[in-house]
Amino acid sequence: MLKKILIVMFCTAASVLAGACGSSTTMEQTWKAPQPQASLRNVVTVYISRDGALRRNMEDTMAARLNSRGIHAVPGYAVLTDTDLGDREAARRKLIAQGFDGVVAIRLIGAHTQLQIEPTFMGYWGGAWAYDNAYLTTQTIVRVETSVFSLRDGRLVWSGVSRTIDPSSTHSAIASVTKAVAKQLEHHGVVASAGGGAPAT
Repeated sequence: MLKKILIVMFCTAASVLAGACGSSTTMEQTWKAPQPQASLRNVVTVYISRDGALRRNMEDTMAARLNSRGIHAVPGYAVLTDTDLGDREAARRKLIAQGFDGVVAIRLIGAHTQLQIEPTFMGYWGGAWAYDNAYLTTQTIVRVETSVFSLRDGRLVWSGVSRTIDPSSTHSAIASVTKAVAKQLEHHGVVASAGGGAPAT
């Protein structure tokens, strides 16, 4: 049992994101620029990762979530090269030239597994009173930061940190995170419908 716990506790961020059993995402914190800002209407989704497949999956899913709410969004890999990503100002000029007004940037900021004590109710008073029958379980927590930048002036207009518990797979985690974030961006007026598509729940 101890060996199993140690293996779980020292998982890398990538393997934690890919494992566990079931998922739910909540927003731990959000921030919006206090100055009035016109809602963004044509955005690029960007996820920086050495794993090309993971990057495309995240950018595709986030763009699809926004498009389902009538917001025009394009995955970053479709318009930006790896060289572009290495030069922020050049990438900004390129996106503006193509008519984009915002960037939705996503990054993994932490992933860990924690132990929990789960008491059982074996017996009437004895076991329940003293938690004699408690057992250990593990819980995987993945935190993702999403930042939205206006290309017009290069400033941050919204930021949020999501918390996903026990994602069953990378796909599950991405689906859960992007759904929660897209809902927040629309709710806070950070992005606006371009007139196509029905709002999603």
